[in-house]
Amino acid sequence: MSLLEQINERWTKKTNAQALATKWAADLKDRKADATKWAGKFRELSPLRAYFPVTNATQPTLAFSLRYLGQHVGNVVIRKDRPVVVIHQKTALLNSKYFDLEENRNFVKGVDLEDPQVSEFIRRIRKIPTTRTGRIQEHRIESLFLDEMERPTKSKFGETLQGIQPVLFGGCPFQLPVPISGSKGKPELSKGNTDIVARRGHGRGVRISIWELKSPGVEAHAIEQAYIYGMSLMRMLRSKDSGHIWYRDIFGFSGKVPDRLKIECVAAVSLGHDSKREAFEAKCRRFVQNNDLSFNGDSLEFYVAHYKECPGLEVDLRSIPKTTA
Repeated sequence: MSLLEQINERWTKKTNAQALATKWAADLKDRKADATKWAGKFRELSPLRAYFPVTNATQPTLAFSLRYLGQHVGNVVIRKDRPVVVIHQKTALLNSKYFDLEENRNFVKGVDLEDPQVSEFIRRIRKIPTTRTGRIQEHRIESLFLDEMERPTKSKFGETLQGIQPVLFGGCPFQLPVPISGSKGKPELSKGNTDIVARRGHGRGVRISIWELKSPGVEAHAIEQAYIYGMSLMRMLRSKDSGHIWYRDIFGFSGKVPDRLKIECVAAVSLGHDSKREAFEAKCRRFVQNNDLSFNGDSLEFYVAHYKECPGLEVDLRSIPKTTA
């Protein structure tokens, strides 16, 4: 079967796929006001960032993930209408291993944001040597991309990519969940997550842009993952029960879902040598030619993003059009 046929089969077989996507949408919508209320209070924790994992929207207690360079280092939990920092023992051990932050074990039971321990924790975070990159390189790259996308000026990505903003939830980054995973390069019946969902363009030309990021030197399954998540998102946006929630309440668009959707699928890699870059683009062109990019009137558009750390990020975004004989 083609990759599209496999996605269609999985979507049909997984009878609760649409119900699951609808539940996620409803849960997020219900927690958006609460998340927005608290997210603004976490700016003082910089360079830590507060993320909002979608699973937290299903929990009775509101909680945010604190991350440094994209790696989870603790939580902010809202208890009795006050935020407290909580770092569990397993997280503390990982922080010690990857960031030399053994002292954070004092936080296991939770302390207020204003507690001196939090200030000391932030001070130590700021002193982490730049040679330490955390446990998972892709998380670090994701964090760098979010920082650049959120810049309010035209200097984003060294002025190589403008008109783009990450989709935030209540002011926090979150990974869009989809009922079909593409992490192994083929659709599987388990929950997947996009790396970054953004809005790109101006005025009526703004569209949803899905970014699949890979660590420097890695390209594995980036193209297939972007395709699987793009096609799955189409079905989520076409759900009569929750498509409008995703479109308006989560992605922040006004009005109804367009009659014809175009979703950008971006495979972001850093491959160094020109020959490797060209080979990856050729691979993407073959994929685009050999796979259907349309479904029920909606369509995907493919891009390759060659990124470079310099410091910050520069991105060379290249369209991979589907050509007709």
